[in-house]
Amino acid sequence: MSTNEPEARQAGAEVAPHRRAGGVEPRGLHLHDARVREALLYLVTIALTCLGMYWFLELWRTDLHVLMINSQDSRFIGMLVKGMLKHGWYLVNPDIGAPGVLNMADWPAADTLHMLVLKVIGTFTGDYAASMNLYYLLTYPLAAVSALYVMRRLAVSRASAFVASLLFAFIPFHYLRGTAHIYYSAYYLIPLIILLALRLGWKAPPFFGSSHVSGRTLGFAPTTPTAIACAAIAIAVGMSGAYFAFFACFVLLAGGVYAALRARSWQRLSAAGILIALIVVVFAIQMVPTWVFQAQNGPNAYVNQRSTAEGDLYALRVSQLILPLPTHRFAAVSQPFQDYWRQLYRAEPYTETENTYVALGLVAALGFLTLLLWLVLARFRAGRTASRFSRLMDDLSVLNMACLLLGTVGGVGSILAIAAPQIRAYNRISIFIAFLALLAVALLLDALADRVGDGHASKGILLAFCAVVFVWGFLDQTTPAALPDYPTVAANDRSDVAIVGRLEAALPAGASVFQLPYVDFPEGGSTPGGIVGTMWDYQHFRGPLHSSRLRWSYGAMKGRPDASWNQRVAGLPAGQMIVELQARGFKAVWIDRTGYTDNGDGIVGEVAAAINGQPLASQDGQVAAFVLP
Repeated sequence: MSTNEPEARQAGAEVAPHRRAGGVEPRGLHLHDARVREALLYLVTIALTCLGMYWFLELWRTDLHVLMINSQDSRFIGMLVKGMLKHGWYLVNPDIGAPGVLNMADWPAADTLHMLVLKVIGTFTGDYAASMNLYYLLTYPLAAVSALYVMRRLAVSRASAFVASLLFAFIPFHYLRGTAHIYYSAYYLIPLIILLALRLGWKAPPFFGSSHVSGRTLGFAPTTPTAIACAAIAIAVGMSGAYFAFFACFVLLAGGVYAALRARSWQRLSAAGILIALIVVVFAIQMVPTWVFQAQNGPNAYVNQRSTAEGDLYALRVSQLILPLPTHRFAAVSQPFQDYWRQLYRAEPYTETENTYVALGLVAALGFLTLLLWLVLARFRAGRTASRFSRLMDDLSVLNMACLLLGTVGGVGSILAIAAPQIRAYNRISIFIAFLALLAVALLLDALADRVGDGHASKGILLAFCAVVFVWGFLDQTTPAALPDYPTVAANDRSDVAIVGRLEAALPAGASVFQLPYVDFPEGGSTPGGIVGTMWDYQHFRGPLHSSRLRWSYGAMKGRPDASWNQRVAGLPAGQMIVELQARGFKAVWIDRTGYTDNGDGIVGEVAAAINGQPLASQDGQVAAFVLP
């Protein structure tokens, strides 16, 4: 957010300013052409990202038509994608929620960007699982390219930007969320958000022109190519989900305030306000279906209930940012901290949640700690002539501290959760911290290069050092223990396909299937007593995900009449339940045994006696399905 650096120098992408050679560029396209070298840099980055992804994720063991992580939220998102591919969009799905239909308007979402990408991919695959898997895999090169682009815009050298962008693509946040949290795995917009926040302090902030002679602002300029590009990024962010949109607004606000105070210029805060307004407006447009539906049907007090305490429960901790994962690739690295983790998570206030996904890895952790130290020591540099390196480090350290204060336990997020508990998982801002930290590492590598010199031996030593940093960082950040058990996932999928196939063969097209036990949708696991036994949330989607001809009861929105009817009927004695189901046109009963403490033996026996029939059993023994007479 520096103000006295020429914008072209701050934004120069072709060659880092301190490495730019004099003279005239040779004509033609060859390796001496900066454009060719830049294109090769991106191609090599994409290629190496794909190679690392193939090796680490062991893609040769996967089936694209089976969800790589087939549990909980993966099934939920999978059902939305399947409904979208079949019915045009994901908000209304007549295949689930019987005797009614699923209407997602009660569950407001702003993930339009990701759903559009999934829809485009789905037009070629025709399959929800393949679409989700391909999008998830695509997010790796997208994250690397986005990070590389921003670093080159900030005049980071090719070697340093290459290393840092690759490590950003393989941050633990990425694969630990996988397809289960695919909206957060798709974090490729984060570097662009940081670029917008940094650009607020450049000589001409977005939407405001400047004179090339005097440097004075000429006024509001919303139609310049730069302004249009910044607005496009803000619009995309507004369509990328509530959390990233919220975090982006916070980062832009922090960047705008800092730039305005530093430059004593209201235009910088105004530019931040315009970007934030664009994000908010785009986000609000996506809420229109919810507002219209609830105006017609009344509000739903049972959906999206949150406790103010969840702001701390799902917050991040500095210890989790900088310590290695408990499942680290090298036991010697994680073993010294095992006692700490055991003691931490045995204590009730520190219940283990998704905040375990925030680990940065050693390389990014060093960048994070450097930014904290840099901010602490800022006052000792007062009055000194600041270099480009120092100014960028100043900016990054301020944004890093802002993100930490928002996301940490007892921080700003915990206070905001009192008024708006719907935003609760503040640990997810760790991906912003990860990019800031790796950008700082790239700048430190460049600073080291400046000290080493330009000799061939010096360059060779520096490149070797960068290679060591990358190899260690990659191995440190990726842990095979976090990968799904692909054979088990595939076996479970085959079991579900088989039982659904047998049920569809026995029923007419369009027949309705009643699912037991009753589980609230969405987030049945967060409902007291909502799930018993060993059943996971959204496990009832095992049937609908593999069905093409039937309708299913699970997916009725809790708090609405269809869900209330399902819950009431599920609690009736088996004989009476069957009578009511037949009166509403249901043709089958699906029982997930894992949802009962007795493995479902009691309810299976009762239904079998009521209809004088035997169930169809799944290959894994978890499902019993009855065709009603």
